Amino acid sequence: MGCSEAGRGNTFRRELFRRGWGWAAVILAASLLGGASAPSVLAKEVPRKKPTMIAAPKWSLKALKYIRKRNVMLLSEPVAVAGVRGARARPEELYWKGRPDIAGLLERAGKAEEEGKYDAAERLYGEAVLAGARGRELLRARIGLAVEAFRRGEFEKAEPVLKRVLARATDPALRFAAGMPLAIVLAARGEKDAARTLINELVRDYPDHPLAVDADSLLLVLE
Repeated sequence: MGCSEAGRGNTFRRELFRRGWGWAAVILAASLLGGASAPSVLAKEVPRKKPTMIAAPKWSLKALKYIRKRNVMLLSEPVAVAGVRGARARPEELYWKGRPDIAGLLERAGKAEEEGKYDAAERLYGEAVLAGARGRELLRARIGLAVEAFRRGEFEKAEPVLKRVLARATDPALRFAAGMPLAIVLAARGEKDAARTLINELVRDYPDHPLAVDADSLLLVLE
């Protein structure tokens, strides 16, 4: 009787393997024991922290588009490190043969931004940074990246970058270019008093600068 049951058991197992189920079970067991890579469905994914996204108010995006048009235009002067606190570079370091066309990247980025092609603008500003932008050019690119982050609603990413640029810049055009978007970011976060104080300080320090008029207009928006 025992032999008969054993025979039936062997026949059953052979039938499983014949149909493929037995081999599938062996492969799965081997993978779980480390003999092969575990199936992706069993792997635990490490959760990634997503950036905090806040929808930027419509007024802030409209104001940003207005001021950026003038900011970008006035920052297009061919100056490498002038107006940047702590910048140190020799001419041969900045204009060596074969130097990437960073000025061209920034010009294309500004044009893309003006045309509303914000993804392209962000890509070009990023390329300028990776290509070795420094001094004024680096700060221009970082302002552009911060502005695009704000447009996506990433206030926490935009604000510290604009503050760092403002701290480094001594050139009026750069300070307006960083300070005015920063004021919009602050106001959009509900810090309108801080935003107005920042704009008033810029106008007080550079009353004759062409962007002072735009800053005054921005103050009306922030009321």
